[in-house]
Amino acid sequence: MLDFLQILADRVRLKGFEKYRGDLDVKNDLHGEYSYYTQYNNHEIMFNIAPMIPSIKANGQCVKRKGLVGNSFVCIVFQESDTEFIPDFISGKVTQIYITVRPIKINEQIYYKVKKEKKKTTSLFSNKIYFLDRYMAS
Repeated sequence: MLDFLQILADRVRLKGFEKYRGDLDVKNDLHGEYSYYTQYNNHEIMFNIAPMIPSIKANGQCVKRKGLVGNSFVCIVFQESDTEFIPDFISGKVTQIYITVRPIKINEQIYYKVKKEKKKTTSLFSNKIYFLDRYMAS
């Protein structure tokens, strides 16, 4: 997963970070110490990486992590194995587009299979995801 994240963005220290923070805490490390940030076409992008956000459980759920990731318009799902991803199994209403990424090893080199998906109830969908198309081509 970390190799893929380094393709998309730069790892940044959250505490004291002064650019776009994507709702992540930059004062007290409440959402972890690091995340990934980039700029693309004059837009700032902060990735909320679920495994990097502390999993403090309240009522049996990781409320902070769930709130940050679940309130994102686009969600990138990194799959370690060849498991089917079904967006309709996710109960959130904010996320509209899911991008699944699965590493594939060919001749000892890692490639990424990237697939875009949406819930059946989502009518908005672009035929092109330019940000990923740009980075996946390199």
